[in-house]
Amino acid sequence: MAKKSTTRRVKNPTTDVILHECALAVGQGIAAAGAINVHPAAAEFWQKRYAPFVRVARKALPWKVARTNVLTVANHLGQVAAQKSDGVTITLQNAKDATQAVLNDPACPAGGGRFCQ
Repeated sequence: MAKKSTTRRVKNPTTDVILHECALAVGQGIAAAGAINVHPAAAEFWQKRYAPFVRVARKALPWKVARTNVLTVANHLGQVAAQKSDGVTITLQNAKDATQAVLNDPACPAGGGRFCQ
């Protein structure tokens, strides 16, 4: 008889859980560019910038449906931020520039992460 999984799956994760998962995806994008630090002001900017969108989006679309697209965009955001940095630290300005670049990238429209290359 197969053992039941002890991992608990959250059907409707909180905004904080979703933001944490997004932060991990941003970190994966950053890591792909090498070992880079994120200045606390940059992390705070992203948190404040995206938390309201997550709160609204959670009501419109289940996380299970949106997850793949959102995490793809988050990963891309990390990669762009790393490219804009000095190779050591992602600053607040790098975070702002990366956010704008991702929003303006026709291959990666906001909310359409499946198109992100």
